Amino acid sequence: MIRHANTNRLALALLPMLAVPAAVHAQIEEILVTAQKREQSLQDTPIALTALSAEAIDKRDIIDVHALGNQTPNLYVNVSQGDSTTALFSMRGVVQPNPSNLANESTVGLYLDGIYVGKGTGAIFDLADIERIEVLRGPQGTLYGKNTIGGAINIISARPSGEFGGSARLGVGSDNLVYSKVNLDLPAIGALGEGLGRLAAKVSLVTRQHDGYVKNNPAEQLSPLARPSATSADFSEQDVTSGRLALQWELADNAVVDYSYDTSRVRNTTPFFQLLELAPTSLFNPGAPFAGYQYYNYLKPGYPDEGSTDFGNRDHVDIDGHGLTLEVGLGEELTLKSITGFRQFETTARSDFDGGKLSWYGVGRDVDYDQLSQEVQLLGSHDQLNWVAGLYYFAEEGSYYSPRIIFGELMGNNVTHNRSELDNDLKAVFGQVDWNPAALDRLTLSLGLRYSEESKDLFRAVGDFDATPVTYSLGPVALPTLELDSNTSVMASATWAFTDALNAYVKFAQGYRSGGYDGQTSSLAFYDIPFESDEVDAYEIGIKSRWLDDRLQVNGAWFFSDYQNMQLTLFNGTTSVIENAGEAEITGLELELVFQPVDHLTLSLSYGYLDPDYNEYLVFPTPTTPVNIAATARFPHTPENSVNASVDYRLLTTDVGALEVFVDYSYTGAHFIHPYEEAGRTPHEIDSRGLVNARLSLVDIPLGSGFESAAITLWAKNLTDEEYITTNIPFGDIYFLSGSYGDPRTFGAEVTLRF
Repeated sequence: MIRHANTNRLALALLPMLAVPAAVHAQIEEILVTAQKREQSLQDTPIALTALSAEAIDKRDIIDVHALGNQTPNLYVNVSQGDSTTALFSMRGVVQPNPSNLANESTVGLYLDGIYVGKGTGAIFDLADIERIEVLRGPQGTLYGKNTIGGAINIISARPSGEFGGSARLGVGSDNLVYSKVNLDLPAIGALGEGLGRLAAKVSLVTRQHDGYVKNNPAEQLSPLARPSATSADFSEQDVTSGRLALQWELADNAVVDYSYDTSRVRNTTPFFQLLELAPTSLFNPGAPFAGYQYYNYLKPGYPDEGSTDFGNRDHVDIDGHGLTLEVGLGEELTLKSITGFRQFETTARSDFDGGKLSWYGVGRDVDYDQLSQEVQLLGSHDQLNWVAGLYYFAEEGSYYSPRIIFGELMGNNVTHNRSELDNDLKAVFGQVDWNPAALDRLTLSLGLRYSEESKDLFRAVGDFDATPVTYSLGPVALPTLELDSNTSVMASATWAFTDALNAYVKFAQGYRSGGYDGQTSSLAFYDIPFESDEVDAYEIGIKSRWLDDRLQVNGAWFFSDYQNMQLTLFNGTTSVIENAGEAEITGLELELVFQPVDHLTLSLSYGYLDPDYNEYLVFPTPTTPVNIAATARFPHTPENSVNASVDYRLLTTDVGALEVFVDYSYTGAHFIHPYEEAGRTPHEIDSRGLVNARLSLVDIPLGSGFESAAITLWAKNLTDEEYITTNIPFGDIYFLSGSYGDPRTFGAEVTLRF
C-alpha cells in the first residue's frame, strides 16, 4: 500500500498559528511581475498567476522547473519516462504526454528571459541565478511566442548590478550528494554618459553529483541479447555542471543591451523501472514460457536494493543557449525592444523499461536540436492606454534517432531503428491594448490578438532489423510539407477595482497547439497521417485581494475550457502514436492564500481542483474505422485535487544570527499516466501522494572581513520517506505493467556565504 500524509492532520496543526494576534507591522510585500510585457503589481494583473521571488525559490530549494509542480495550483511537472532531463508539463489538465517526441509541441510555454524553450528535452536544467519565476495559468495566446495553449512559465534571471558581490554555497547530503552554487557580480567598466557607456558582468556556476538509488548489478543480466550499450553505472545517478554569463551594456539612459549565455553538461543515469503488475495472459505467469525468470522487487512497493539493465541507463545532455535583448526608449511613453534567442542541445539516452533480466523492451534516444527566435516589441502608453505590438519568428531543426528492442527474447535479436528529421518555422504578429476609461477609473478593458502561420517538414525512416546496413520497412522518405492552417487567437478581459485592495476580472482567451506528423511512431499505418492542431476557448473569473491591513492575501480563479481536437499520445505496448481526442471540457478552481499574522511568520496555502470530461474521443484501430471511447478514456497527468501548504517562521534573532524554519507540504491526487490502454481498456491509476520537505537555517550570521553574512542550513526532502510511483508503462496482454518510483527521503546540510 502506498503511504501518503494526512491533509486533515496538517490543517489542524496550522489552525493554532492562524489565531496568533496580529502585529501592526506585519504586511505582505508587493511583488512586481512582467507577465503582460510591462511591469505591474501581481495584484493588478488580470491573470491566474503565481510569482516566486528569489527568496521563495531559495527556501523551497527550487533547483529546476521540475520542483515548480508542487508550488502552484493545477500545474503538474514530471520527468519524461526513462530520463531525468526531459520535462513533462500539464497545466489545467492539458498535457504533452511524450515530450521526448520532437514533433510534439509543448502545452506549457517555458521562457527563459523572454526566449521560448522549444522542446521538453533538456528543459529540466539547473536554475543558476534567478530573480523571479512567474507561472501563468490558462492559454496565453496573445502575448507569448509559440503555441502557449495551457499556460506559460517565465524564468527571469538576475541582471548584473555593476558592483562587486555575490554568494557561494556548498552542500552535502545523503547518497554522497555534493553540490555547489556560486554567483559573482563584477565591478562595472566605464560610466553611464561617458564614452561607450557602462558594462557590467555577472557569472554563475552550479554543480551537483550524487550516487544512484538502485545499485546496478551487471552480473544479474541473464539475457544473451544484452546490448553493448549496457553499463554498470547505478540508477538515478546525477552529475551536472551548469554555468551562466550575463553582460549588461548601458549605452545611454535610454539604451540597454543585455547578453546572456547559459550552458549545462549533464551526465546522469535513468531511473530504475520495475515490475508493477502482471497481465492475466503474461508470459511470466506460472506455466508460461518465461515463468522461471526472477524480477527485482517483484510486485513490492519502493525501490529494490539492486537491479540490472541489458539495454543501458545513460542519460547525457549538452545544452547551450544565447540571448540578446536590446531595449531603446523612443520617448517618455514609447519603448522598442528586440529579443533574439538561439538554443541547442544534444542528448544520448538509453532506457530499459522492462523491469527485469531479459531483453524485452529497451529504448535509445539520440537527439540533435537547435532553435532560433526573434521577437520585436513596441510598448507604449498614452493617457488611459497601455499597449504592446510585436512581430515574432521561430525556426527549429532537429534530428532524432531511436534504436529500440521489442520483445527481444520472444522475437530474437530484433532492433527497430527509428529516424526522423524536422525543419519547422513560425511567423506571428501580435498586439494587446489596455484601456482605463477616464469616466470609470476603476475599470480596465483589455483586448489582445495574435495571428500565426506555421509550416513543417519531416523526414522519416524506420529500419526493421539489427543489421548492417539497416534494412528499411519505411523510407527513408521526405513527407510532404505541411502548410498548417493559420491561427488567430483572441483575448478579452474586463477588470474592476472595487477598492485599492480588491480587484475582480472576467476573461476570455484562446490558444492553439499546432499539428504535424508524428516524428517517433514506428507504426507503418500512421507515420504519414498528420495529427490536427488543437484549439481551446477558455473562460475565467478571478479575484486578487488583500485584507487585514495587507496581512492576508487571497487570490482565486474559476475557469472553463472548451477544447477541440485535443492532442494526446497513446502507448500501445510497442510504440507511441500522437492522436486527436476530439472534444473535451475542463472546469477548474484555483485558490492561493498568504497570511502573515505576526512579524516573521508567513503561512501559505494553495489549492487546485480539476473536473475534466471528454465529449468525444475517437480512436482509429485502422485509419478508416473510428471508435468513440469517451466514456472510458481518462485525462493523463490530471489529478483532481492538488494542495501546497507551507510555514515560514523566524523563531528567534540573536547576535550570532537568526534561526528560521521552513516546512513545505504538497499533495497530488490520484491520476492516470495514459488516456487508455489497448482495446480501449481503462488505464492503470497512480495513487495519491503527500510529500513533506523541511529546512532549519541559521541566517544572517555576521562575519566581517569583507563578508556580508553567512547561513547554515539543515534540510530534508520527502521527510516521511513516502513510497510513490511517478509513472508507468503498460505492455499489453502478453506482458506486464512496469514503472518507476519517486526519490526516497534525502537529507543534508549546506553553508552559504554572501559577500
